[in-house]
Parts: sequence; C-alpha cells; structure tokens
Amino acid sequence: MSEPGKPGETYRKLCKTLGKAKPNPEKLKKLDADIRELRQGIRQAESLEAAQRLASADKTGMKQASSDLESKRRQLEKLVRIREQKDFKRAMRITGMGLHTEEVVRFSAIIGFMGFIIALAVVIPAAMWFGLEPFMVLAVSAAASISVPMLIFMMLVNYPERLARSLEMEAFGSAPEVINYMVMSMELSPSIDRAVLFAAENAEGPMADELKSLIWKVQAREFATTEDALMSYAGELESSNEELRSAIYNILSASKESEHEKMRASLRRASESVMTGTKQRVEGFAASLSTPATVLFSLGILLPMIIGSMLPMLSLGGLNMGPQPAATQEESWVPIFVLSVLVMDLMFPIIALVYSNSILAKRPGMHTVAPPERHGILNKLPFSGVILAGFAGLGYISGTYMNFWEMEWSIAALVAILGASAAAWYILAWGTRINSMKKIEKLEDRMPDMLFQLGSRLGEGLALERAIEDVSRTMADTEIGEFLGDVLARMRRSGAGLSGVLFSRDIGILNTHPSRKLRAAMRLVVEAAGKDPDMAGSILITMSNHMRELANSDKDMRLKLRSTIDSMKNTAILFAPVIMGVTVGLYSLLSRTFGEMNGAETMPAPLFIMIIGIYLLMTVATIMYFCAGIEHGRGRWKRDAGIALPVAALIFCVCSLGALMAFG
Repeated sequence: MSEPGKPGETYRKLCKTLGKAKPNPEKLKKLDADIRELRQGIRQAESLEAAQRLASADKTGMKQASSDLESKRRQLEKLVRIREQKDFKRAMRITGMGLHTEEVVRFSAIIGFMGFIIALAVVIPAAMWFGLEPFMVLAVSAAASISVPMLIFMMLVNYPERLARSLEMEAFGSAPEVINYMVMSMELSPSIDRAVLFAAENAEGPMADELKSLIWKVQAREFATTEDALMSYAGELESSNEELRSAIYNILSASKESEHEKMRASLRRASESVMTGTKQRVEGFAASLSTPATVLFSLGILLPMIIGSMLPMLSLGGLNMGPQPAATQEESWVPIFVLSVLVMDLMFPIIALVYSNSILAKRPGMHTVAPPERHGILNKLPFSGVILAGFAGLGYISGTYMNFWEMEWSIAALVAILGASAAAWYILAWGTRINSMKKIEKLEDRMPDMLFQLGSRLGEGLALERAIEDVSRTMADTEIGEFLGDVLARMRRSGAGLSGVLFSRDIGILNTHPSRKLRAAMRLVVEAAGKDPDMAGSILITMSNHMRELANSDKDMRLKLRSTIDSMKNTAILFAPVIMGVTVGLYSLLSRTFGEMNGAETMPAPLFIMIIGIYLLMTVATIMYFCAGIEHGRGRWKRDAGIALPVAALIFCVCSLGALMAFG
C-alpha cells in the first residue's frame, strides 16, 4: 500500500520536465536597471513637484506633475513586485516545490498552447457537424482559441499560490495542536529546541513540516538558533495569522522567564491566543458557508435537473409539426445526444467538483481524530471491471431475450447504472476498516478524561504504575481503559518500565499504533512522571483541558454545519434520484407522443437513461466528497460516497421503472 504523494509533486515534475528553464541574468540586470532609473525619476519628479508648490505655480502644471509622479510610482510598484516575486517565493517555501518562475511560466505556456491546438481540433469539426453557419463556426472557434488556452495558462501559472493557500489554511487549522505540544514540552522542560522537536515529531500536517524545516535550517546553519528560526517564521505570519504569530512570541517570551509562574502565564496566553484565533476562523467559515453551499447545490442539482427535464423537448429537434426530410429526421437527435453528454456528464460535474474544491480549500482544519482512508484503488480495478461486465451482461440478456412491454433496453440501461454504482462501491468502500477507525475515534475522545484522572492520581502522590491501574479500573469499559490495562499487563509480564513498554524498539506497542495523538500523550505522561508529583499532575491536567477544548471546537463546527450537510446529503441520495427517475418517464412519454405526431426520430430512451444515470452518480460522488470534506476534512470521503452511490442508483432505477410503467 503506497503512501499518498506530496501535494504538488506531479506539477513540480512536469515543470522540471516540460518547462525546464533557468533565470536569465541579463533580464534580471535589465529589470534592476529599470527599477533604479525609475526610482531616480521619482526623486526628480518629487523635487519638481515640491518646487512648483513652493513657487505657487499654476494649478494645471502642478496637477500634471502630480499625475506623472503617481504614474511612475505605480510603475515602480509593478516592477518591484515582478522582481521580488514575494507571493511566488512564499508559495515555494510552503509547498517545497523548489521551482523557478521561468519554469512555471514556460510549462503553463506549453500546456496552454496544447490546449489551443486541441480546442481548434475539437471545436471546428463539432461546430460544422452541428450545422452552424460559417460565420458562427469562425466566431465559436475564435472564442475557444482565446478562452481555452488563457484559462489553462492562468490555472497552471497560479497553481503554486493556490496550493500554498490551501496548505497554509490546513496548517493554521493544526496550529492549536502544534502550539499545545510546544506548551506541554515547555512545561516539562523550558527549552525551545526541545519544544520544537517534540511538536515536529508528534504532530502532522503542513505546520509540523514547517517545524521540521526550521530544525533542518538550524542544523544547516541558515539560522544560528531555533529562536531565530521561530522569529523569522513568526515574522512571515504578520499579515496571514496574527494569533499564531502572537502565540509563537509568547512561547519565545516564556523561554526567557526566570520565574515558573510567569513562564506558565506566557504559555497559557500562547494556548489561548491560538485557540481563540482558530475558533474565530471556524465560526467565520461556518457563517460564510451558506452561500457557497447554495451555489453548489444549485449548480450540481437544480440546474442540471432543469436541463434534464428539458431534454425530452430538445431531443425532438424542435416542435415543428410539419414534415421534414427523412434523413434530417433520422439524425436530428444525434447532435442533442452529443451535447447532452458533454453538458450533463462532463461540464456540470467538472464545474461542481472544481467549485467544491474551492470551498474546501477555505475550510479551517481542526484536528482529525482518525487517519484518512488509505486503501489501494488500483488493486481493486480488475474485480470492479468484472462486476461492471457482469451487470452489463445481465443488461444485454434482458435487452435481447426479455419481452417487458417494449422496455427491455431501458431496463438494460438501468441494470448498467446499477453495475456502475456497484463497481464504484467496491472501489471506494470495500475493505475500509471502519470499525478500527471508529475505535480510534472513541479512544481519542476519551483521552482527555484519562489524562485528567491520571494527573489527579499523580497529584495525590500515587506511583505511576498504581495511578495507571486505578485509571484503567475506572475506565475499564472504554477503549482507553482497555489500552491502559494492556499496558499494565505488559509492564508486569516483561518487568520493563512504562517507557520501554510503550516506545522500545522490541516491545513498544505504540510504535505501530495508528493514533499519533495517543503516542504524543503517552510520551508526555512518561516525561511528566519523572517530575515531582504536583508538577506532573498539573501538566497532565492542563494537557487534558487543552485536548478537550480542541475536541469541543471541532464538534461545535460540525454541529453548526450539520443542517447544511444533511440537506445536501438528502438531496443527493433521495430527492435527486426520484426527480431524475420521474424525468425518465416523462421523456419516454414525450418522445413517443411527439414522434407519433410528426414522425421525428428521437433519442432512444435507453441512451437518455444512461446520460441521466451517469450524471446522477457523478453528482452524488461530488456532493458526498464535499460533505465529507466539510465534516472531516479531505481524505475521509471514499466510504461515504461508495455507500451513497448504490443507494441513489437503486432509488433511481426503481423510480425510473415505475415512471416508465406509469407513463407507458
């Protein structure tokens, strides 16, 4: 089972391969010279403007001088922005791509040119096939040749910045966890080096990677000390996350305090600052979600439903009741069929997916209690193909040998849709260890209670082993109680201490445990046990409170989003299949009625069923991806989508069959 690739890795490789280029020193020298010349011109213009003001020159001359000065300042600002490339360099630092501006621009231009060629190769024959006038063919071709490469170029050249913003938002979401790890480490031992190392080892996500990068830069002598590296990182957060910046400064201040109480006060301010900032981001996101969710709902459900309901009329080639040439009548539905496939099964799903990703990129992450789903999709493709082929065979048999009121091939199309949903279920949901994931969630949910009780026992003066025994007995019916009981049993069997049972290379039970939060918590328990009882108990109780605040904040966000998520899920799984099923029956009735009235050859009902059915499956998958991303963060959507697809397909097939029989 392969680990997921680093974000942007494919883009980086393509830029290095197709856009291979290096900065042009001569171009940079010319740009620097232009900037110097422009700055000198601005100084001269400022002197001229001041002289005219002192000499009380005419207002027209002063206005012209002021306008020229403002124009030069804007030009200088533009050149400086091009020369410094602050946003691009910041994106490279966050994503770790290590690209040059020239590589990104050249790669984007090459792909944009390829898009230009493909657009012309597709649009011109398609426009001629649809029977457009030569002027319209030229207009459509010109529009496609301009818009397609420009859109591709802009999307690719701005991709590093978009990815950096997404990773940064994710990093800010994990900031409370990272800061709390640093605070807990500082409580045990007031060392910035130790605190940064502990947080980098036990946290996950972009911010943990940032801390690892800072450690590496200190070792590479890019910074003299870890304090200097943290100060530099905090300075970069000035305009993006003031709360995290303040928390880092408070931690740095705490490391300088000589009195323990003042140090703890600074650490407490650090935790409160970053927690408050994260809560505000979550509340702002929840408040702003109603409009994007409504747009996604309309784009992914309502608008395609309206178009799907209109397709029966469009498929007739218009409502002309007069006679048409036989060849035209026989072929009149083919362009509508192609257009329907492009609009319903390609354009709308892509737009819905892109828009949902743009919304999820703004989601402030909190803490993910369970690891994302990681199961090999490629390994499941062969058997999913067998499932799809089996259903296709059943559909062929039903269409060829059944006699069911002339609906044989419509039933075959419905069977094929069921087969596609079953194959998708096998790919996405089969083999997902949902029970183990729920067990981890329950274990981490009770972890704050365990730390609080353990801290209380240690504060009362009990030995560590006795405290663990008491807590395991009190929480015997929970997952965390079972874990502590297992730890206690291993300690007694092996004669090893708590650190050896948990983390030793030979018998450490946390080396392969899927919960990183449990590993971090127990590491702090081990280190706190070496302190005096009062300090150990106080540290564990403080950590318990912080972990509970994190969990409560995440639950609050989910509760605020629950109504929106439930509404979209109900629409995707229930209402959309029902409406699409009724649309199938209406299409069959209208196509048969108007076909008898003017003799036009309309799109066969099985093809219409396939268009609507495929669109339904893609829309359901997109909405489940969006809902799971809002609720859990991206990476936990596959099982939800895999279960929803067969349910929606079954409802669609039942409603379609009922509508076909009702309107038959």
